[in-house]
Amino acid sequence: MKTEGKTRSRVILIVLAAICLAVWLACGAAVFFADSPAFAMGMAGFARQALQGAGWTLLAAAAAAYCALTLRRRSDSAKTVLVCAAVILAGCALAFFSLRDLVLDLPYLSRPAAANLHQLRFAEDVLHDGAASYMLEGVSEEGGRLSFSVTHDAYLAGLEQSRGGGELCAQITYLPHTDILFSLEYETGSTAG
Repeated sequence: MKTEGKTRSRVILIVLAAICLAVWLACGAAVFFADSPAFAMGMAGFARQALQGAGWTLLAAAAAAYCALTLRRRSDSAKTVLVCAAVILAGCALAFFSLRDLVLDLPYLSRPAAANLHQLRFAEDVLHDGAASYMLEGVSEEGGRLSFSVTHDAYLAGLEQSRGGGELCAQITYLPHTDILFSLEYETGSTAG
């Protein structure tokens, strides 16, 4: 019996180690892709967001599994039970909020929402390590302010066209829950509408 319990514990520890390795790799890749403006739009942007959500979910699952094993082994202490229960609940909440918007946007992948934006603003945010992110913000026809990450090329094209005179507008398609831009066309002056 004792050998069976030890074997089971070893298998569980190996599975937990594999989950932790997957979390480490996913989080490392997510950090790498998060800093790259090339992965800001389209399916690449959605994949980046999904990878980040999966990384947080795996981290939460690993913490919950560790706590579940801890509770199973030594559930004598009320403090241990409370801490582990809190970690498990926090992990469930983290997983839910990391994946909720991604799941809600799945139906929009084949047919993204469309909008016409006016009163466009462009912003560049240079991070401490020299990486930059580029933002496009505008007002939709319904009056709501929308903000999106864009690629460096889309940012430069918008800045260039905004210097040409007349109001610059944009026709876009996007995922409404994750705010990932799928397509972007700038229009100026009389062609806008």
